[in-house]
Amino acid sequence: MGFECLGSGALEFLRGELLGRAREIDEANLVPSGLLKRGWELGVFEPGSVRCLMEYVRAAAYSSRGYAHVILVHGSSYLALGGGRGLYALSITEPGGGTDVRGNLATTAVRVGDVYVVEGSKLFTSNALYADTFVVLARADDVAALFLCPRSGEIMVDPLNLSGFRGSGVGAVRYLGARCERVTPPGVDGVREVLRYINVGRLGYASIALGIVDRALDLAVQVASGKTIFGRKLIDYQGLRWMIAGLEARARALEALVYKASSGEKVDPEEAAAAKVLAGELAREAAWLAIQVMGGRGLEMWGEAERMQRDARVVDIGEGAREVLLDFLASRAVKKRSGG
Repeated sequence: MGFECLGSGALEFLRGELLGRAREIDEANLVPSGLLKRGWELGVFEPGSVRCLMEYVRAAAYSSRGYAHVILVHGSSYLALGGGRGLYALSITEPGGGTDVRGNLATTAVRVGDVYVVEGSKLFTSNALYADTFVVLARADDVAALFLCPRSGEIMVDPLNLSGFRGSGVGAVRYLGARCERVTPPGVDGVREVLRYINVGRLGYASIALGIVDRALDLAVQVASGKTIFGRKLIDYQGLRWMIAGLEARARALEALVYKASSGEKVDPEEAAAAKVLAGELAREAAWLAIQVMGGRGLEMWGEAERMQRDARVVDIGEGAREVLLDFLASRAVKKRSGG
């Protein structure tokens, strides 16, 4: 897939300066405002297409999966809404759970004059700490709809201290009469619209996994090339070389799937789900390879390989749990192969 959309300055920032600040982001669970500003200046928060967004996400995930997730969540909203109103947060998940979006939807929106007043609570709102505008799913007149809520005193954000994708600005958000603009018109199902964001997000998680693989393999080769075991360089052992080759081959296959799925006007939900399932497996194996090669140093808390291992686990959970996607893919496969 390469990095055709990224200028040299943006690529150097995402895989250079950001790499040097990644541990700081992880420990603080916060991206410094200067790093966000630099990303804006370099254009990574204004993707022209889904494919460009996937490039930005993958490049950032080489260094910081938290920063990559900020780009992904904002970018999916930016593309769906046809432009930007500052940095977007996506506020979908209710306290009752995130998998059954429609069944758990309790947040309400009541029309008052020219605006809607939104009341309710959301968990795991991505970019909540940084956002200028919140994209919120709420129930209006017993129908699910999307709303744009500018940050205000009626929106209360509590940071969440999660173990993975640290720095992604995730928070629990309470809407206490926030004045918002309706995005989906009457008659349009807001949950279906949310799926557009989610399908881009699933493909983005595959891109995050590719970023993990990129860095894990670079790190493994670098360490193994300088490590001598029983009189031989570790990199010369066939067992390790085959592990590297296997990861490289599967990463190229996943890259091709992401490239294909992100090239059209819409992201196919089956391709996005398949990419995310493959990505979870690949990210976990790549992160563990880096730890194995580094040995005891790979288990150092806050160390680079240890951070990759924590982040790799998130790929299986965010934007739809692995098991839910497996059921979805299985139903599609059975229907197709049974002639249904």
